[in-house]
Amino acid sequence: MWATAWFSPDGCFVAMVSTENTARIWYARSVCCVQILQGHSDEVTAVRFSVDGKLLVTVSVDKSVMVWDAPLGACLQTLFGHRGGVNSV
Repeated sequence: MWATAWFSPDGCFVAMVSTENTARIWYARSVCCVQILQGHSDEVTAVRFSVDGKLLVTVSVDKSVMVWDAPLGACLQTLFGHRGGVNSV
């Protein structure tokens, strides 16, 4: 498992890679999971919030990049085309 996390711009949330090919969004103060982002078919290797905190990007060993609506936990777009696993955003 990759050890990566990223705080939202306002510092209220933290996104972390997780087991089971997912990423999770947590309330930073209460350590309560608010979203589980599912859709990758292999390990998630990195996460990043957009500057406004509305979007989250996840990348994976499955060679894909997924763009999420962070508050809703909905996948907005999946990008394919990398020749190997994606390790950073």
